[in-house]
Amino acid sequence: MAGLTTEVGNVYDGHGVGGKQAQDRPRPHGKKAFPRLQYRQGAQQSAGIEFGFFHKLEYSQSRILLLSERAMEKTVIAGAILAGGRSQRMGHDKRLAKLGGRLLIEHAIARLKPQVDLLMINANDDSSPYAAAGLPVRPDPVPDFAGPLAGILAALIWAEEIDAGALTTVPSDAPFFPADLVSRLDAIPDRAIVSARSGGRLHPVFSLWRRPGSFISPLRETLKSQASRKVESFIARFPHAAVDWPVEPHDPFFNINTPADLAEAERIMAGRA
Repeated sequence: MAGLTTEVGNVYDGHGVGGKQAQDRPRPHGKKAFPRLQYRQGAQQSAGIEFGFFHKLEYSQSRILLLSERAMEKTVIAGAILAGGRSQRMGHDKRLAKLGGRLLIEHAIARLKPQVDLLMINANDDSSPYAAAGLPVRPDPVPDFAGPLAGILAALIWAEEIDAGALTTVPSDAPFFPADLVSRLDAIPDRAIVSARSGGRLHPVFSLWRRPGSFISPLRETLKSQASRKVESFIARFPHAAVDWPVEPHDPFFNINTPADLAEAERIMAGRA
């Protein structure tokens, strides 16, 4: 895989050709590779904001307090569910597809929400299928359904607006992604981007992006140019790594694109019951 050059246990280090092992690379004394922005959840609770599954969250920047690192050791990690595709292979609106009696977006919210501090959805056209979740919905900031990178750009812009220190992106059609996804990705230091990997396959949409604002300009330029719009190609331009998950008893990053995939997901879910 391009850019993933050095194997470090179950972590693949993308520090360019001949990359060093992540745990062997010294860090500046007394400094962190990426500044940690701080978040006080109590301030939102005191403002009357509830964190229940379908309770509406308010994401006004005035309600997010960024504290000094001395005051609190917690990076604000935002999450974004990418649901801006056109469902071409499904044959109908995938947003309305149900698995185990629940919309696919409900599965994604239920799995990602406990892992992040703030959450949004990237969706184009009608956002009504997501209204019940009470989460902010942002469309692609570029026209013509430019693919996952456009959804990632929307999420990065939102994360920068709320001063998040990191952003984790996931697709809306992978209902079994790990409950420890964010913690394991965030555990890899000194990398701008850390992605998930299983069975020898990189899943670049499942990535943690540190300093979200730093990617906005280069990503805008990529989307404007004739360069590759593959997420993996964009990630390869930055210091990155990947973390492996096992594929037994099933691949946790299995995603649903066709009616056959949905039927397979029902079988997987039945086997997990």
